[in-house]
Amino acid sequence: MIRFAIGMIVPFFVGLAVPSATLAQTATTADVATSSDVDDEAKPPTKPAWAIAVHGGAGSISGKMTPQREAVYHAVLRRALAAGTLVLADGGSAVDAVEEAVRCLEDDPLFNAGRGAVATIEGTFELDASIMDGNGLRAGGVAGIRVASNPISVARRVMDTTGHVLLGGPQADQFAVAQGFGSVSQEYFFTPKRFEDIQQRRAKAGLPPLENPTTRASQGTVGAVARDADGNLAAATSTGGRSGKLSGRIGDSPIAGAGNYAENGVVAVSGTGIGEEFIRHSAAAQVAWFIKHADLSVDEATRRVIHDVLRPDDGGMISLGPVGPPIWQFSTKMMSRGMATADGQIVTQVGSEP
Repeated sequence: MIRFAIGMIVPFFVGLAVPSATLAQTATTADVATSSDVDDEAKPPTKPAWAIAVHGGAGSISGKMTPQREAVYHAVLRRALAAGTLVLADGGSAVDAVEEAVRCLEDDPLFNAGRGAVATIEGTFELDASIMDGNGLRAGGVAGIRVASNPISVARRVMDTTGHVLLGGPQADQFAVAQGFGSVSQEYFFTPKRFEDIQQRRAKAGLPPLENPTTRASQGTVGAVARDADGNLAAATSTGGRSGKLSGRIGDSPIAGAGNYAENGVVAVSGTGIGEEFIRHSAAAQVAWFIKHADLSVDEATRRVIHDVLRPDDGGMISLGPVGPPIWQFSTKMMSRGMATADGQIVTQVGSEP
């Protein structure tokens, strides 16, 4: 697929002030002229308005959130929104948009995905990702991948070229290389803060320290949801998993219905938080269930899962329905997130504001 250049649009996103208005105030559908002289049947149908939202993980951020540090978060979130917006504004698909947005987040060491991934207790890096196309409930995921710099694109290739939904372990690595994604060393994922974290966990477990290959500080699983101009929905999620996890541990991010879900006419969801809890409750799919079977709105259904089904501090979600703006809900201290819509609305938030 075509990679989209974002250099021309990023300054526009980064230079905008961060709106403080709630998402409920965001308009997303084009106005349709009405007249008492025109029958409803004669009115042209309203074309769906594209929209996109991204997240950089829910939880808490270690260290003090200075204005300078917060500005970095906003800049990276806007860059990811710009990548997805370039696709959608040009009439591209929702599934292309979420892949591009998540690739952008994977490439930045700020977050726990791709280059910013956390390490296992052994000091290795095993990454998970999945993508889901609401048009036909197509899905693809990879688990425990070690050699691809952008696991979300490998997950996309699983969805598009195999008859499977999830590949894991060494075979996922072999698939990535065979599909032309190249191979990066484990040092590519390594950063100082992550290494310090794993050393402390090993010390508590009575394990000897690891030899330091280098160091970093990234925060949070990443994800995106999008709706294109044809009304198609898509979701994507990528993560390094839990810091200090056992080698072989698989969380919710590569699992359709747990870490993400997309179904046309219903909702697209990407989650972040305690993966085991999201798996136990099929959290992302439950949002769709509440919409379809309990007649809840996207906001109400997402709120129900985050605050009633899951436990406090379990995580957060971004969601997007067939109409209306993206929404987010979280029960943690913070969740970095952002959204952009066809009518020019752009929001990025980092702290605990609604």
